[in-house]
Amino acid sequence: MKNNYLSIDIGGTNTKYALFDNAGNLYENGTIATVTTNQEDFLKSLDNIIRKYESQIKGIAVSVPGKVDVNEGTVYYGGSLPFLDGLCLKAKIEHKYHIVTNVENDGKSAALAELWLGSLKEVRNGLVLVLGTGVGGGIIINRHLYRGSHFQAGELSFMFNGAEEEAENYSQLVGYDVSA
Repeated sequence: MKNNYLSIDIGGTNTKYALFDNAGNLYENGTIATVTTNQEDFLKSLDNIIRKYESQIKGIAVSVPGKVDVNEGTVYYGGSLPFLDGLCLKAKIEHKYHIVTNVENDGKSAALAELWLGSLKEVRNGLVLVLGTGVGGGIIINRHLYRGSHFQAGELSFMFNGAEEEAENYSQLVGYDVSA
């Protein structure tokens, strides 16, 4: 029965996943090493997770490092995973599995989780700081996630100031030169 949701948190080092219901009750979780070699192998690792739960889920939430256009589900500047740049992860997953999928920046996902069931549950405005392979964050204003006009609000490790800059010029900042 498809009453559950699959959450996949892609980090620069590990990918964590969890199966839970609409109330936030956790049924199963796990961790695998994040595939950092190339996009094809990375997508295969996601396929292995999704296939395991496909018959039980009605939605998938994916959090990734880097800038994410949540309207399209496209990842830009994938932090320590530069091969994610320009990948429309939402479309890839929805096309293959026909399951509603949302893709969000990892720091913003953490802020939403804290707002829903965590330390921001009773708070009107707050900030979440995420320390992992890189540094990220999410801002909650009036109990809503604030993304900013370019989907970069709350990004504490780096921000892009010009479209003419290429991701390669910045990829060394995340996961290598930034430490927590």
